Amino acid sequence: MKEKLLLYTVTFLGTGLLSKKMPGTIGSLAASILSYLLPKYSFVFYIISLGLFIIGTITSQKYVTRYPDNKDPGFIVIDEACAIFLSNAILLDILEYSYIVFLLSFLFFRLFDILKPFPIRNIESYFKNKEKLNGLGIMIDDIIAVIPTILIIILITYLIQEYGIYGL
Repeated sequence: MKEKLLLYTVTFLGTGLLSKKMPGTIGSLAASILSYLLPKYSFVFYIISLGLFIIGTITSQKYVTRYPDNKDPGFIVIDEACAIFLSNAILLDILEYSYIVFLLSFLFFRLFDILKPFPIRNIESYFKNKEKLNGLGIMIDDIIAVIPTILIIILITYLIQEYGIYGL
């Protein structure tokens, strides 16, 4: 029972097991949909993000030690879910609640999570190379990918509103 609960946790309700080719995308999509369906208060998202971060760091560490050759097994998607909730929490503090904001959050987060531009890849590598910090290494690149995600969405929103296209 404990093992199934651990697997269910790191796979974000099992979504990391639904696809072998793109588990991070499926997990991120599930987190986006769930976050859209939750109440429109960013505080709830912050609490969920913090909880996912703490639980994800601890539980993913247990899986990393089981797979020493693979420091970030694809089925572990709690890191993506945590980042989506964090991104949406911050965006809800700044922008109006809109499905467009949630959609952009999902799309840009996945772009940065997949491409891992500087400094995301460097930070991820640093933490994954530290023997006792592998769980944090799994989580940290996704948390850092939230920063450019938010900045670009705010910029897009500003430009759209500045040029008279409202509703975002």
